[in-house]
Amino acid sequence: GSGVVSSYDGKSRDGVIFDAANARSYGRWVATRYRDEPHVLWMLGGDRAAVEGAVDYRPVFRAMAAGLGEGASGRLVSYHPRKGAPQSGAFFHEEPWLAFNSIQEWPDRQLVRLAEDWARTPVKPTWLFEGRYEGYFRGNYKAADWGEWQVRQQAYQTVLAGAFGHTYGHERVFGFGTDGVDWTQHLDTPGARSMTHLAQLMETLAAFAGSRVPDQTLVDGDAGKAERTRSDRISAARSAGGELALFYSASGRPIRVRCAALAPGPASVAWFNPRTGHWHVDGVETATLRFFAQEIPRGPGSPVREFTPPSNAPGQDWLLLLAANTVR
Repeated sequence: GSGVVSSYDGKSRDGVIFDAANARSYGRWVATRYRDEPHVLWMLGGDRAAVEGAVDYRPVFRAMAAGLGEGASGRLVSYHPRKGAPQSGAFFHEEPWLAFNSIQEWPDRQLVRLAEDWARTPVKPTWLFEGRYEGYFRGNYKAADWGEWQVRQQAYQTVLAGAFGHTYGHERVFGFGTDGVDWTQHLDTPGARSMTHLAQLMETLAAFAGSRVPDQTLVDGDAGKAERTRSDRISAARSAGGELALFYSASGRPIRVRCAALAPGPASVAWFNPRTGHWHVDGVETATLRFFAQEIPRGPGSPVREFTPPSNAPGQDWLLLLAANTVR
């Protein structure tokens, strides 16, 4: 990114080394060198906007992408945008080399970006390529402002907003000691562990995960708001046919479900604890999926049903699962 745009804000041209001609040559060279490595995502952009003011850098990035295709065809290529600027879809969504969109944003801004990508055509997947790191302490923020709850609520609202994935990082890890801190002491944090719970949840619901559709219309009343370091938002998603539905309450607010909008037939209901990765029934948690209620009516004519999470406070987030009896 610095070799194309230079400074983060694009105001300085110091260090720029690429133009369209040598960018294509470089893309071809680096792709040829690593084309036999199967576990590579090719990310252009380098934390930079592709257009800064009156200067358009897209021809250079397009040339580099063309070189990548010449050196190793059929690879997954995306673009790493910078926070607070247009994201990959705004610059390159219709480009044939862009396999999927990437977003880097704050929790309070990411939902708009995800919705923008969801609405674009042709259809392409999107993910939160870079959210806020656990232990983030820069600017006006302290490490305590970005703990496990902050990274967890961003991850869950990412997945329920239709993204195919979410990346996690820790502010003290990626510097590998350059900040004078022993980064190895931050590898097993509560936020990192809670990401494994989210992954295991989606694996448990594999059939649902493959057809995830964001649907805030399932929430009756005020869905709350995602803010920078706090959230009382209720995020909702369903399977394509409405057989399953997920609701994430970031602070344990009661969830009012419009059951009439779901597939007809009785449903079973379960609470998932994002902090522990366990299912919760009457104060007891187990690793195995257990339902706390059954035979909940759904489909046309069904009433709105309110579900109150087991706890309610900042940091007390819960996920509600409604599953048709036939898919349990």
